[in-house]
Amino acid sequence: MTKEFVSISADERLLEAKEAFTEHALTYLVAVGNKRCRGVLTRADLDKALSPYLDSKSEQQRDLLTLDKRIHQVMHKKFYTFQEHAALSEVETVLRGQTDAVIIINNDLGHCCGVITAQLLLAYYHTHQQRECESET
Repeated sequence: MTKEFVSISADERLLEAKEAFTEHALTYLVAVGNKRCRGVLTRADLDKALSPYLDSKSEQQRDLLTLDKRIHQVMHKKFYTFQEHAALSEVETVLRGQTDAVIIINNDLGHCCGVITAQLLLAYYHTHQQRECESET
């Protein structure tokens, strides 16, 4: 998992989320409150919220109104979560079925302490395979 992820309050406006997506070139944001994950906002969610108004005459006005919405109005409130000591095979099962899933990792207190995505898991396996190959030679 990565312990370094961008989090945002569920009460922030979509404008702040849009700026965070742009500034950090992200595909997801984790909405955190009281150290607990409250939801996941993906770039696709944000685009979907804005897209009905793209390239229309009222785009600018509606875009501003949409960007004023709160994160909790658009984010996924149901998301995958595992304890930090869960077996990696459990995480693999989720990612096999949904390669774009964002999995929240909680510590024993239920506080959000990390994130796993398919890209992170693939990078882990790639590194692990390279180490095995190097140790065999």
